Amino acid sequence: MTAIADVRGAMAVDPSVPVGFQSMACTVRFKAKEGTPPELLERLQLAAERCCIVLQTLKSPPTIKTAFIAAGQA
Repeated sequence: MTAIADVRGAMAVDPSVPVGFQSMACTVRFKAKEGTPPELLERLQLAAERCCIVLQTLKSPPTIKTAFIAAGQA
């Protein structure tokens, strides 16, 4: 897995740069039995993508809630 981030955003150096990764790439290497039909390999890839929790979370991010509580406050 590789990810590219321009840290100027996270370090508040350049407010026009978004905080976070600008791109991510993942290479999956697997070994299939020789003679495996290409259609079966494609079905395997689609099933793996559909069931991958990380991929699906990145493609459709959930609602995120953040709470800040100052010290001494309830």
